[in-house]
Amino acid sequence: MAIIIKPTPPPLHPLLPCRAKRPPLQLPPSPLVCGQPGSTDAPCPTDVFPYLPAELHLRIIETIAARIPSIPNSEQGYDPLDLATLCACSLVCKLWLNTARTGIWAGVRLSGRLRSMAFIDLLEAYTCSCGLGLTACNDTEDVFHEKRCGRGTFSIPSFASHIVYFSVRETRGNPWDPKWLNDGLPYLAAHLMRVHTIELERVTWEYLSSRSRKACLEGFRHVKELTLCGCTFRTAADMCEFLAEFDKLETLTLDGIHYSRLDSPQWYLDTWADGQKCIRLPPAALKAVGMRGAPMEAVLEWIMSGIEYRKETNDTRITSVKLGGVGIAEAEVVGRFLREVGASLREFRVGFDQDFVERGGECPWALFFFLATKVHG
Repeated sequence: MAIIIKPTPPPLHPLLPCRAKRPPLQLPPSPLVCGQPGSTDAPCPTDVFPYLPAELHLRIIETIAARIPSIPNSEQGYDPLDLATLCACSLVCKLWLNTARTGIWAGVRLSGRLRSMAFIDLLEAYTCSCGLGLTACNDTEDVFHEKRCGRGTFSIPSFASHIVYFSVRETRGNPWDPKWLNDGLPYLAAHLMRVHTIELERVTWEYLSSRSRKACLEGFRHVKELTLCGCTFRTAADMCEFLAEFDKLETLTLDGIHYSRLDSPQWYLDTWADGQKCIRLPPAALKAVGMRGAPMEAVLEWIMSGIEYRKETNDTRITSVKLGGVGIAEAEVVGRFLREVGASLREFRVGFDQDFVERGGECPWALFFFLATKVHG
């Protein structure tokens, strides 16, 4: 489930209060009494409205949340009234709050300083002024802590733990203009501790401050799916160093990656210092790779270096490869990559550029590449 930060939030339409939290409605006492006619010993039990089971409430909320896409995107729309209904459900009781939040905050997409910084302020509102997180602050029963905090006890936990998909789109402008991501990234990394899917768009890594880069690599290093769209790195080596920090990474997608300065992949992959490679190896958990509009030679050589290094332990197993815009220049490295991956490959999709389609027969590696695609299906 997901939410997209939009300029105009939809109006809320509150639902009726939860029956389970209301006291039973009692009818006025009946003039009739139990027992024999005319007896006045014991009154009859009052009638009450039947309770609706909590499972039915949760099922209704889950049905509404299912109509909202789990990953926010502009192509798959949804009815704003569904989101408004979930927001109204979250105001009824704590049981509904936790269930509705799972659908509201599962995915978050940020773009633009005004809305993004407002989102960060909302996250900061759940941070205790004494330096503890909100949950830890509420669990503390120290009287001196309560006086030092000055905010009292806040019974609503933060929604940050429900966010599992996080997308950031940097605003356009001159490279030297101040960027909101540079200011907000340390706060986002500190709060969003359970994110497992991250998408970065239009981010220039070298323009971020050392504080922002450190917070990003330390706070999000546990993610399992990473997508880079239109991002820029100084060199291919810097990008590989960046990707190597995510040691739990399973799915990597690169779309439109640019380098400020090109370097030779084979040069930095073969460089050693004190018995260690200067460029860190790719994550051992990497299983799926997708690239389009990105220099394939550098990334594929980097992944192959990890496969070669871990060949004895057989840790790296690439099961899915999706490549787009493959040209004649990439045919050689793609062919070697397919041969290196071997029998572990289960899914392979490829798209060729126009030059490859017209002149691919003139390249020997193109023929091998074509045969390899037939073998792997």
